Amino acid sequence: MDETRIWLLTHGEYSSYSVSAVFDDAHKKEGERLAHLTGGYLEGASVEGDDEQPYILNKFDVEEPPAGKGHFILTMSRNGDVTQVFEQSVLDEEGKRRQAHYQLDTAKNTKYVRKSYWRLHAWLYAEDEASAVKIVGELRTQILAGNKPEAGDL
Repeated sequence: MDETRIWLLTHGEYSSYSVSAVFDDAHKKEGERLAHLTGGYLEGASVEGDDEQPYILNKFDVEEPPAGKGHFILTMSRNGDVTQVFEQSVLDEEGKRRQAHYQLDTAKNTKYVRKSYWRLHAWLYAEDEASAVKIVGELRTQILAGNKPEAGDL
């Protein structure tokens, strides 16, 4: 998708602030002329201390997920039994790429559970469900061997 740079012709302040017209870069001079004639302002997005820049329209940055992989949520017990696994959208509700991470819940970091409680929760990218189970199984082995912390990025 091509991005379009725009300028806003505005009038008023605070509760009387309004946008009267929108101009792209090709028509910016016309916007400046109308701003001068009507007592308005031709506005762009500005960062404090920087020159004013046009707003960017139709720009949607998404960090691409790994090609050919889906995002899975998987829960595994201490002995390697999978208690939950499902695939979800690679983008969250805000349109951002979901992160890959894991967290171990145990009796020592979870209140009111039996002493033997041990659940590994993982959010990860994998080619399919079987691959996700294999990746988390390897992670489980590393945690049990003491080679990985109880939480982190995958």
